[in-house]
Amino acid sequence: MHRGTRHNHLGSSSDAGAATSSGTETRGVQMSNQLQAGPGPASHPVSRATVRRAMTAAGAGQAVEFFEFTVYGATVPYLAHVFFPSGDATATLLATWAVFAVAFFVRPVGAYFFGSLGDRIGRRRVLASVIFIMSAATFAIGLVPSYATIGIAAPALLILLRCVQGFSAGGEATGAIAYLAEYAGDGRRGLVTSVWQVASFVGVFGATLSVTGIVAVVGEDAFAGGGWRVLFMVAGLLGALGFYLRNKLPETPEFEAVSAEGDVAHAPLREAIASHGRQMLVMAGLAVVFNFGFYFALVYLPTLMTGSLGISSSSMTVATIVAVAISISLCPLAGLAADRFGRRPVLVIAAALSMLFAIPCRLLIETSAAGAVIAFTVLVCIVAIYNSVFPTVMAELFPTKIRYSATSLVYGTCVAVFGGGGPYLAAWLRSETGSSTTPFVMMTVAAAISLTVAVFALPETAPRNRRLG
Repeated sequence: MHRGTRHNHLGSSSDAGAATSSGTETRGVQMSNQLQAGPGPASHPVSRATVRRAMTAAGAGQAVEFFEFTVYGATVPYLAHVFFPSGDATATLLATWAVFAVAFFVRPVGAYFFGSLGDRIGRRRVLASVIFIMSAATFAIGLVPSYATIGIAAPALLILLRCVQGFSAGGEATGAIAYLAEYAGDGRRGLVTSVWQVASFVGVFGATLSVTGIVAVVGEDAFAGGGWRVLFMVAGLLGALGFYLRNKLPETPEFEAVSAEGDVAHAPLREAIASHGRQMLVMAGLAVVFNFGFYFALVYLPTLMTGSLGISSSSMTVATIVAVAISISLCPLAGLAADRFGRRPVLVIAAALSMLFAIPCRLLIETSAAGAVIAFTVLVCIVAIYNSVFPTVMAELFPTKIRYSATSLVYGTCVAVFGGGGPYLAAWLRSETGSSTTPFVMMTVAAAISLTVAVFALPETAPRNRRLG
């Protein structure tokens, strides 16, 4: 293949999203030349065994990342007293959520660094590096002494380690998504890339079971006194396993093809902004509910329900386990639906459901413990459907040579604002307004923004040529 004729091994603008509704068909075709870097046949045949190994290694880092973030969210009440002792319970919780957000606000820096590096030297080496750094910082959090022991140095160390986590995480999610997408064939890219969300839920599921199990074994007092540290150490050790798995895998065939052609971008982020700025804006709009919805449903909402809405910890644990278990099974189904019917229809339906169900979810939570479990489960499942398909769209919007950089910068920025900042903003607004409905209104608005972008600005990114590469 000559360099002059190659556009993107994941596809070209000729595979534009013609599968739009009649009201938006003309617009979709027109925009496809601007917004489409959709999929096409892989440059080299890849065995199914290799694809499965890629799925395992890419998912390992995501599972570890979400294990740690879920552990942090579940242990916020304990961490608050260990690192931020205060007579004001609200101020203590806000400080702890602020530290949660800190890791997200340094993500754009990590995204800029690791994204550009991944487009220059390859995905595999960068993914191995980020999981090593992230795991080391996670393990170290379990070793930080309390405020009572070393004073202000305790929260300072916690903040520093969270920053290291956030910096490395800036290159984790989008690198794993690019890795999966570039190994998958066109006809199964939605399915294969949905593994990213499956791994995220596996991390949440494992963290929830671990917290519940340790509390049951050692008791509430012992867990508060230091049992929580074991969870961060376990996450660090799991990350070491992920590092081993990633070191054993070859580079993606897509990046190898780009490298062999001498088409590696020397300044990929600058090139991405110059040539695909509009795609980056579309991705940002779609990422609003992708980021806010996940962290609202699985990090903030459990804390709100147990702390302020009167839901027992045992009921919340059951709700989380049930919701995540169902969602794990829904993720590949959503990916298959995206492969069969297109990415855009699935995103539109899921965003619309998120918008319409947020406020009823709040009302249903008030009815009973059973109602709360049902409401929480339905909301998490809706989030799972949207979040299983969005990564595929994200990868298909950009050509291989700038994919890691473009997606990392947009994802890192959006997850900082809407993911990490979301729980803190929700907690602050609830404190200021005195209304527990306010966070659900935020969820409605986030879903409305992404729905608008999906309907009016996103062409279909799925290829017409559906075959396994």
